[in-house]
Amino acid sequence: VLPQPAPNGDLDFSGRVDLKDVAEFQNCFTGSAGALAPCCEPGDFDADHAMDLIDYGSFRSLLTGP
Repeated sequence: VLPQPAPNGDLDFSGRVDLKDVAEFQNCFTGSAGALAPCCEPGDFDADHAMDLIDYGSFRSLLTGP
């Protein structure tokens, strides 16, 4: 059985978007120009290979709690 891909925003691959993912988002944040690590791809909502404020807006709307 292959693992299911993480939903967008689930940077710790726990199946939900919570405060642990906020910490991971901060580690992955590149701004508008930067190289995105493969483990950070669930936070790249606009698929531009960077994690920036545009991605944060989408990420924030998915937060479920601690």
